[in-house]
Amino acid sequence: MPVQNRNSQATLALAKTGDPRALEQLMSGPLQNKGIQVAVERKGPMLLVSLASQPCPSKKASLAFMRQGLQKLGISGINSVRVSGYQSGELNPAWVERLPLTQGEQSSSALQQMQETPSASPSALKKSLLMLTALLLALTAISLIVRAITRQPQERPAVIEQTTPPTDPN
Repeated sequence: MPVQNRNSQATLALAKTGDPRALEQLMSGPLQNKGIQVAVERKGPMLLVSLASQPCPSKKASLAFMRQGLQKLGISGINSVRVSGYQSGELNPAWVERLPLTQGEQSSSALQQMQETPSASPSALKKSLLMLTALLLALTAISLIVRAITRQPQERPAVIEQTTPPTDPN
């Protein structure tokens, strides 16, 4: 038996126990061909999988790929996966989804669809930015109004009353 085949079998055996490094190694092969980097962590009965590429990996295809692959492995002690999709270089994920491993449909073409659909179009991002700007302006206006209402009245200058000299009725 060749050494590479034994290593593959050992990796597969470790992956079936939920070993994050073995799972990462198994996923990396097909995903790297699509330009997607993968990182896997385990927190109790949940796997945390981060996918990053330029553009961000398709949510639908990524989830189908994860569900299909992980259900085929039949990992013991894992009941869900939290999958996060990142655009390369970004700190915050473009999407996050919790995936129960006991349900869901499988897609044979999931890997081919992985990057077909961008997660957010430029027009959707522009609309979100405009809405965020409007919200910020509204909050600023409310803050100014509250400040004006709660401000202590300032001293007002004394008003000098004008008096007219009494007129002599004579």
